[in-house]
Formats: sequence, structure tokens, C-alpha cells
Amino acid sequence: MTIPAYFKKQEHFSALKSKRNFSSQGFTLIELLVVSSLVVLLLLSVSSMFMTYLVSNAQTNIRRQIKSEGNQMVSQLEFLFRSAQSVSYQSNGLPITCNNNSFSLGSYPLVIRDADNNQYTVRFSSEKVYVQNGTNPENELNTTYVVPSAPTITCYGNATSQNKSIKIDFTLQWQDGGSFIENFTTTTQLRNT
Repeated sequence: MTIPAYFKKQEHFSALKSKRNFSSQGFTLIELLVVSSLVVLLLLSVSSMFMTYLVSNAQTNIRRQIKSEGNQMVSQLEFLFRSAQSVSYQSNGLPITCNNNSFSLGSYPLVIRDADNNQYTVRFSSEKVYVQNGTNPENELNTTYVVPSAPTITCYGNATSQNKSIKIDFTLQWQDGGSFIENFTTTTQLRNT
């Protein structure tokens, strides 16, 4: 017995219809797991790249701030030394003229007199460099975020020399003691001595 062609077509359409109904019901669990895994991996890689960007940006800002504060300290100290008439430091209460010697600013405060007889005191204490003009309040040359080492002052020339100069060496480090350290060195000619 053969099946009429009409019934064969009906059977074919009902099979197609049942396949269409099955596939339009939604996604399988495996398809959902694969898609969600891909989305999680994509989010992890994007967040990793974003965190790397934030860390490198913060490190760049730290280096920039250390460099900026160091250059500002150097320029302020250079200005004081350029206009100096005399440079001396206190050792055991006695003023010692800065002549062909080297000392640490942490040990002795530095006294600078300019041509107008203004007196500036430069000292290092508690991870800060201070400058005081006469009896005016002290000014801090660095912020609390940047910690300097005690500057080393080296004096070149003596009382009879025409060309006296002073070399200043110090390092700046970020407050947390990390690997962000910058060295600063400058030599300044004393014009008025």
C-alpha cells in the first residue's frame, strides 16, 4: 500500500513545523553558557587593560610631581645662592664660612646674606626643607607627598677667590618609599661675593 502524495506533503510540512516550533522556543543551556563565558572573558580583559592604564597613569603623575617639586626646590635654592653676599653655616653655635668644604644641611642650618643685608636661613628637619627670611615665618620647599634627603652643600672657592660656587645635591622620594626616586644636582655661581 502506497501513501498518497497528499499525505506525504502533509507529513513533510508537519515535520518542518515541529522543527520550527522546537527551534523558536529559545537557546539551549550550552549556548547560554558559551555566550556568558565569552562575555565574562571579554569583561575581564577590558577591566585588566583599564586597571593597567590607571596604574601607569598614576605612576606617571607621581614621577611628574617629584620632578616638578625637585625643579622648584632647585630654582629657589639657586636664586638664594646667586644673590648671596655671604654663605655660612652653624656648627656648635659658631658660624663657619662656606669655603672649600662640604656638609649636610641636615646637620647644620645654612645662613645666606644678600647684598641688601637680608638674611635667609635654610634648614632641613623632619623630611622637609625650610627657608626663612629674617623673622618671617618659615616656608616649606616640598610637600608632604615628596620626601627629600638632607641636601649636601659643597662650597668651592675661599675668601680670596673671585669665583665662588656652591653645589647642591639631594634626592626626592615618594612618601610611601616606593621605587620613585629622583636625584637633583645643581651648581650655582655666587655673583656678589
